[in-house]
Amino acid sequence: MRHLALVWLVAATACAGPSTPARRQTDDTTRLLGDLERRPAKPAPAAPKPGHRGHDGLSREDIQGGMRRAVRAVQACYDRYRIPGMVNVQVTIGLSGVPRQVQAVGEVPGDAEARCVCEAVRAYSRFPSYMGEEVTITYPYILR
Repeated sequence: MRHLALVWLVAATACAGPSTPARRQTDDTTRLLGDLERRPAKPAPAAPKPGHRGHDGLSREDIQGGMRRAVRAVQACYDRYRIPGMVNVQVTIGLSGVPRQVQAVGEVPGDAEARCVCEAVRAYSRFPSYMGEEVTITYPYILR
């Protein structure tokens, strides 16, 4: 920030031409540097809340957005098999943002329909790449 302010001040005084007195330029520079040195330091960022993954993982919005990408394909599974219900899909998301493992968990309306939903999620859901550990989530799809 200091360097940016100095460059701006030098550029501004250079553009002002020779009519600007040298004494005024020195006073402005001294005043600017003095102001920068007297400013309090920025406080350290707060510690992350438990369960918050921040930049080292995926946010809730990242996960919801990635899973929503598969909604049309999941609906096509319902349209094909016509068995209403809910399929809970457990997804392990690789660091590259691609689902690494997808499986239906719990009770499913029909085995073929659950397999179809898992394939739809594997094929269509995508997430931002991230750092840290792989994330495993369980996401419900309501078929109707």
